[in-house]
Amino acid sequence: MPTTEPTRHRDHIKKIAEELLRYLEANPSARDSKEGIVKWWIARQRLTESIEAIEAALAWLKDRGEVEETTLPDGTKVYGRQSRGRIAS
Repeated sequence: MPTTEPTRHRDHIKKIAEELLRYLEANPSARDSKEGIVKWWIARQRLTESIEAIEAALAWLKDRGEVEETTLPDGTKVYGRQSRGRIAS
């Protein structure tokens, strides 16, 4: 049976390359060592993408009435399970 390991490796490398390009598009003057890229670029790019994905998921859950958003006195928004008595129909 042929192995898919080379394909998985190639796909993984391609995903990393795409992350690097997205980072460079957002930060065109960025320059760093390999170690700095791992520590700062990749982590920051994943954080940015994670935040965007979380925002979209929370909006979807709010629309479904499964999560509620509360604004704290300092303006921070926090999210939690929708109160059972307040589920949207």
